[in-house]
Amino acid sequence: MGHCWGTCLASELRYNQRMRIIVPQGTVDFDSLGALVGGFVLENDTLPVMPEAFTRQCKALVAVYWHKLPLSPRERWWDDDKQRWRVPLWQRMTPGVDFLQSLQMTKWLQAENRPLDGLFASLLLLGVYASTNHLDSFSMVDEVHGAVDYLVKKGADEGFAQHWLQAQGEQARPLPRFVSGSLSDEDASLAQIPRWQSLLMEAVCQAARDGGAAVYLAGGMVRDLFLSRPSHDLDFIIDGEAIPVAKQLQHTFGGRCVFHRPFGTARWEIHEALPHLLAAFPQFADIDQNDLPESVDMISARTEWYPKVGRLPQVRLDGIELDMQRRDFSINTLALRVDVHPCQWMDVCGGRQDLAAGIIRALHPRSFVDDPTRLFRAVRYEQRLGFSIEVETLRWMANGKVMLPMVSGDRIRHELDLLMAEDQPADVFRRLHSLGLLAALVPGWGWQEKKAALFDALLQNPLPPGWQIPGINHLSGKEFGAYALLLVDYPSSIIWAVSERLLFSAEQQRQLWLLLDVLEKQENLRWLSASKFTAALEGLHESMLYVLHHLWQDDAELSEKLAAFRKIWRWQALHI
Repeated sequence: MGHCWGTCLASELRYNQRMRIIVPQGTVDFDSLGALVGGFVLENDTLPVMPEAFTRQCKALVAVYWHKLPLSPRERWWDDDKQRWRVPLWQRMTPGVDFLQSLQMTKWLQAENRPLDGLFASLLLLGVYASTNHLDSFSMVDEVHGAVDYLVKKGADEGFAQHWLQAQGEQARPLPRFVSGSLSDEDASLAQIPRWQSLLMEAVCQAARDGGAAVYLAGGMVRDLFLSRPSHDLDFIIDGEAIPVAKQLQHTFGGRCVFHRPFGTARWEIHEALPHLLAAFPQFADIDQNDLPESVDMISARTEWYPKVGRLPQVRLDGIELDMQRRDFSINTLALRVDVHPCQWMDVCGGRQDLAAGIIRALHPRSFVDDPTRLFRAVRYEQRLGFSIEVETLRWMANGKVMLPMVSGDRIRHELDLLMAEDQPADVFRRLHSLGLLAALVPGWGWQEKKAALFDALLQNPLPPGWQIPGINHLSGKEFGAYALLLVDYPSSIIWAVSERLLFSAEQQRQLWLLLDVLEKQENLRWLSASKFTAALEGLHESMLYVLHHLWQDDAELSEKLAAFRKIWRWQALHI
């Protein structure tokens, strides 16, 4: 095998040519077993079949896949026989991911001449999904990629992890521990819940009790409760199955249900059910019905894995703890059980500690590789909450941003749209620029500080009297105007590349070029007659006119002409 694996492989384990691990009698050295599997994969680019004996002995090695482990750059070396670069396996593996996927990704990075050092986790933990009912579920789940289901549960053998890290010369760090507690009716956190949310909680809890399921609030809702911030993210996690609960709500109160069975989610549209809801819970009869949402989302507690980088995950129904562990950041892994009294909260990944410290912490080194859109979410939460991204998470982000080319333009644009909706969008995009995320989307694109005040004003200020800006192809008028403002002053090659990367429609691209044409001629526009000025601006969407309104606000002459064009000239039959 060569390199550092030889000593381990010679100790207690060996493999045969039929891709089957041979476990000798006696105690298994799990360090050696991990080395064996890693060395086998490096040599053969395929995954060995694990023996039944291994699944039994792995019970002592069950580890949380969300554990926090340090990454250290490791040396890579050139293999003359294989004619390729070699990287130690622990550098590119994390629990929850199959071997061949990591091999494919490593080859893609090599082909793209991307850096390899420090990209993946520094620890390989082989485990089984060892809940009491599924001890034997260590199995192949994807015949194409040879993916192994590494789903593992809470209760890691911390001693083994500490020992392994010390053996590798790493500084051992304590793993997050499961903590929980209860909230009384007088608790200040519960007092933050609006009454309309309490009404929907009562209805969902009643339906869930009928089916023997537990109901949790999770993610942003619970995070904001502990921060005493208002929240409108009312997503219910059903520890059981969400679809039967939604059907029970429809049966009891009416309304309409929409199901997404592959993900075990349900949406209950409540408009038609509202009279029955208020009749069933008269204590809420005085709520402002305008506060109620159009629908309520219910999600089955589940775990997930990513079959390919940047793609949507595969899911499987599971318990609430594993559902929390699949999430993006520790502050979003808090859950509050609301179908019992008093309400019970749980903290699976150290979220409350990170809330108190004001940090954004990803759950594992592979987080931004599994889903690179988390890069944008980290910035969004950091800027919204006034937190700081943890140093190690920043390093994982720097490694993960090389995966952004594998994410679709629609998903990227959706994340940027959400960033524009923040209270201080200029600060958010400034931070994206400092982290190199805009340039990672399109080389040469970035943030221009001279646009900061205009960018915030365009997105945040109410429309002036007389302005109505319709949307254009799934973007609001303000959003598209903000994209246009970000792109002006850039070379046409970058503008074209950004519009292609974000999948702007043909009409959106046409509007961008019309705006750029007007800006190129703006010095001549001030001398034009009303008819020629009208001809120059003809065809511009109202969102582009709104961009000009901001760009020209300090130019009295052009501002007056733009106002006259909008109010009078374009409605007159003028002739050049």
